[in-house]
Parts: sequence; structure tokens; C-alpha cells
Amino acid sequence: MLAILPIDSGRYGTKEMIEIFSEQKKINYQLEIEGAAAVSQSEIGIIPKTVGKKILKAATSGKITAKRIKQLEAKSDHDTTALVESLSEKCTKDERPWIHYGFTSNDLVDTSSSMQMRDSLQIIEPKVAKMESILAKNAVKQVKIQ
Repeated sequence: MLAILPIDSGRYGTKEMIEIFSEQKKINYQLEIEGAAAVSQSEIGIIPKTVGKKILKAATSGKITAKRIKQLEAKSDHDTTALVESLSEKCTKDERPWIHYGFTSNDLVDTSSSMQMRDSLQIIEPKVAKMESILAKNAVKQVKIQ
């Protein structure tokens, strides 16, 4: 894969930032969304009450890997289909029809990208605030010198 942005290459960025944008972390965000949606849908009666928490448990089990999703994606040629298939492998026959129920691929991709941005800003914002404070102090020192 060709890196489009410096963060894509893994060459630049802190360990924390590179982790947020890693392939496995993106998958984990998407699985978190799938699980949260299933729980929410079961709580309001869109899907059976018994399956929401079970889908969440499977989605957040840590047993769904980027490697497995890539294997499935090679067959389906669709990343979201592969993620749903991989999650389905960890669910029972009764739970499977309710995974990704009412979702589009864009719902999952856009929301997980937003989660990446949210988490990266939690790292960046305190650093920017600290830098702002240092720059302000240095600016005051420069004014006093002149």
C-alpha cells in the first residue's frame, strides 16, 4: 500500500499516534461500533433483546484480527464485508443475522474515522496548549528585553 500521508507510513509520529491509526486499531474501533449498535438496537427492540450483548462480547473479545479480515477481504474484495464475516465467525447462528443490521459501510468507516480523530486530538490538544503557553512566555520575555 502506498502511503498518502506521513502518518500512513509509520515513519513519522509518536508511538501513541501511530497506534491510533494502525490497521488493527481501526478494526477495533469498527468492532466497538458494531457491538454498541447491536446493544442499542436490542435495547429499543429493533433486534432481539438476547443478541445485542452477545454481539458486543464477540466484537470486543480481541479475537478478531486484521490478518483474518485481510484473508476474508481477498475473497470478498470488500473491507466491511470481511469485518462482518470475521465477527460472524465469533457469533452463533442466531446472532449472525443481526450483525451490521441497518448499517452501511460508510456508517462504519466514517464513525471509526471520527473516533480516530477524537483520540488523536486528545493527544495533540494538551501538547498544543503547552506549546502555546511556552510561546506566550517567550514572547513576553522578548518584549521585556527590547
